[in-house]
Formats: sequence, structure tokens, C-alpha cells
Amino acid sequence: MKILTAARKLHSYCPETGEFIRLKDTKIIFSNKVIKAGTTSGRLRHEYIVIDVLGKTYMAHRLAWLYMTGNWPAHQIDHINGIKTDNRWCNLRECTNSENQMNTKSKTGLKNIRRAGNKYWVTVRSQKGVYSEGFSTLDEAKAAAFKARNSLHGQFARHE
Repeated sequence: MKILTAARKLHSYCPETGEFIRLKDTKIIFSNKVIKAGTTSGRLRHEYIVIDVLGKTYMAHRLAWLYMTGNWPAHQIDHINGIKTDNRWCNLRECTNSENQMNTKSKTGLKNIRRAGNKYWVTVRSQKGVYSEGFSTLDEAKAAAFKARNSLHGQFARHE
């Protein structure tokens, strides 16, 4: 695979730290700047680390998968702990888009819970089905949401 060969000539990947390290000095086109060998490869783009290889930009977590398996992932790569820059091998797993969405963090801190009138509604969806129920108290809703996520999302359940 051409991209893997080229990438391995330019960068090494450390599965324990998730870092890519530059193997050769690289001169930046259109400037006199040189990036030294031994420095960390990549830059931040949309909360993910990206790395340029052969004039194309690749997400570091997908390159890590390629380095470790020899193949591009068939679907998406999930960061198990939810930290998009943590590309340690133990933190990456292949998943479908649906599974990846199950492992997203809540913006409000009340994942799958909304208030409507005098009730707290819990709605948890997956390909296995939908759980939806209203509760009088927030504590009851939180407990039900936790249980429903575990049941419907399995290993991809995220509770925050």
C-alpha cells in the first residue's frame, strides 16, 4: 500500500503514547522553515490531529489504524475515552457511525434527558430499539437513562 510505505518513511507511530514522530527533516514548501526530525508530527484541525502524507491530509487516528493493522478501517474509528487527540492504540476501536454517536459526550451533562412540562423525559435510541419514558424526578430519569444506555449501547455507552 503506497500510503503506508510513504507514511512509514516519514513518521513513526508509538502505540503507547499515540504520537507520530517525524523521521526526517522536512522543508516547508513556500517558506524557508524546516521541521526537524524527532519532533511530534501533526497539527490540530477540528479537534483532531491530522498529518500530511504525499500531499494529502489524514486523520492521525486513521493513520494509527493503518500502521497497526496494515489496512484502512472499513468504517469509523472511535476514541474510547472521548478525547479526540488521544491516539493511543488501546484507545482506538473500529465502529459504525451509529456506534460512534453512542459514545459522544453530552453538551448539557444530562445525556438523553430533557424536561417537558413537569416531567423529565428519557429517550435513548439505537439500532436495537428505542427507550422513552417520563419521570417525576431528575434522579429517577438519570437512573433510567443510565440503565437504558447500558442496555441499548453496550460497550459504546457513555454516561456523561
